[in-house]
Amino acid sequence: MEICVLNPYFYPYFGGTEKVLLEIYKRLSKKNNITVITSSVGSEPGETTFEGIKILRLKTVQRTLPHLPLPLASMDGLNAAIEKTAADIYHINNRYQYFSSTINTIKNKTSGKLALTIHNSLPKGIDPITDFGGLAYDIFWGRKIMKRADVITAVSKNAMETTVPIKFRKKSHVIFNGIDYKSFMPAMDSGRVAKTRASMGFEKDGILLISNGRLTRQKGHSYLIRAVAELDRIGKPANLFIIGRGPMESRLRELAKNLGIQDKVRISNGIGEE
Repeated sequence: MEICVLNPYFYPYFGGTEKVLLEIYKRLSKKNNITVITSSVGSEPGETTFEGIKILRLKTVQRTLPHLPLPLASMDGLNAAIEKTAADIYHINNRYQYFSSTINTIKNKTSGKLALTIHNSLPKGIDPITDFGGLAYDIFWGRKIMKRADVITAVSKNAMETTVPIKFRKKSHVIFNGIDYKSFMPAMDSGRVAKTRASMGFEKDGILLISNGRLTRQKGHSYLIRAVAELDRIGKPANLFIIGRGPMESRLRELAKNLGIQDKVRISNGIGEE
């Protein structure tokens, strides 16, 4: 089977979606032909192969818009590249980056089916601008992609129920993200754990919370920081180690400082996959 994967970012870019796509498609590439069409952000335009996956990186211009967690990636020659792949399935993984010309190319100029995965739920309770903007986008465009998709998958039941209109649920399915649990086996012994904690600059006492995700308002890191402050207030020591990068970093550091727990919160964006 020929499968064309569409996402504005791909390995070596490592966001949550990109990690999932690599894990899934390096396995599917053993019995299928996989082509990923993506931007050249962080890499050079051109064609490469990794883990049996053909990766086509298109020359890209990024446009940063207010209140968007990621810039819009305008990829040169995207529709022509899609048509050329002649795939059986076109898998879109970001409804915020693909518009009518691309959907029309897939539906009208290829014989392939369109699959859409909902990685990001409709924003609710984040802030008024983000909530309103997310709803407005889905009303005016996101739901049009859902309508034209042959199949919709969501990474959680909540993502499907809050984002996909009821009239499209018959063609919708939940496929949970997973991890390669073998990477965490066997668990570290107590000595290595203590050494790792010390390398982070944390004291021996207290639980250690770890959060890995882009530093945007949607991820809720501020709630974790406030929770650590509350635990400290009631005499339940805790430490928080946040792995990620993003526009909220300075605000999160300032929040920890204002709450008097800057010694209990660490933010690092330089940790590799290993």
